[in-house]
Amino acid sequence: MHKAFKITIMLLVMLSLLCAGAAAESTPSVLEISNIFVYDQPVEGADQNPEVSLAANARYREKIAALAETIDFTQESETLRFCTKQALAQDDFTALTWQVTNRTDKTLYVSGSEFDTDFSGVEYDLCGGLNQFNFVLHPGETLDARFHGWLWAHVEPGEGTLQLKLRVYELTGDGLNGALDAVSIEESGMPLLENVAFRVPMEMKQGTVCSALADGQPLLRSMNGYTLKVTRADMGTLGMEIALERVYDTKEAAVADPGPGDSYWEYSLPAADGSVWIHAYYGMIPDEPEENADGTWSWHYSGKVYYMFSQPDMIVLRSVHYDTANGYDWANAEDAALSFALDDETR
Repeated sequence: MHKAFKITIMLLVMLSLLCAGAAAESTPSVLEISNIFVYDQPVEGADQNPEVSLAANARYREKIAALAETIDFTQESETLRFCTKQALAQDDFTALTWQVTNRTDKTLYVSGSEFDTDFSGVEYDLCGGLNQFNFVLHPGETLDARFHGWLWAHVEPGEGTLQLKLRVYELTGDGLNGALDAVSIEESGMPLLENVAFRVPMEMKQGTVCSALADGQPLLRSMNGYTLKVTRADMGTLGMEIALERVYDTKEAAVADPGPGDSYWEYSLPAADGSVWIHAYYGMIPDEPEENADGTWSWHYSGKVYYMFSQPDMIVLRSVHYDTANGYDWANAEDAALSFALDDETR
């Protein structure tokens, strides 16, 4: 990285850190887990209804607020005091809010990351911009903070421990100047005061999951040149998972309609009621189709909604083609409706 560019980035980061305490103090809602899921910037667009989106989000956050538990747990180290406020651990999702206080007469820089966080030894996926690991604490100052994330691997419901590993540095004028030229915090010249492991006992619970498949049987739909076979469509309170196959009569037909490459198909999941419900989502496609026992060939696709703004009772599984020359071919998109039959108590 060019040195001037690196210094600019570091300067912006450090300036944002120095403002973190004041921002947190003016935002007490950081301690409310339901506010992790706020949807407050509705836009008009295809399959999007701002009024419906806001109403659905308000209902959803009420449900999250009811699931979040108030916990009273305090831990102290030589430099910091942690006091937990709310926790939510369900179906491999975990959220925690807390307050951290500087117990020293020094200005502290506290550093951590998602990579230093686990639930009983299982690491978390990257979680976006709402987590607060890196911040500055002045002597005696208290800061509101929060974490949320999905575990990489499944854990069975039961007792566990959320662990956040943090490094505490003394921030001085020389330390700030050194950070601007440093490749890493360790090379910044800030004295490392201690390594802290913030460990919070929590219970991972199992939530209600509703499937769009009748009696667990695959959903089959005849499409243009292939058969859509949905083998999983599970909607939970905190996420949704889907698995499907695109089944072709021959290998040649499957290869001619690829998932990866310069020209490919992909899936979106708009809600049937026009609400914007997906906060974060990913889909996975293999590099090659697979042969089935009956001689047909399949592309396998799986997807997971990681964070939600609401919990719709019906979504549209929409396949659309893209190529670098012409962009998305929305005119020939293919839809299949997935109904989760959620009632008012499970929305």
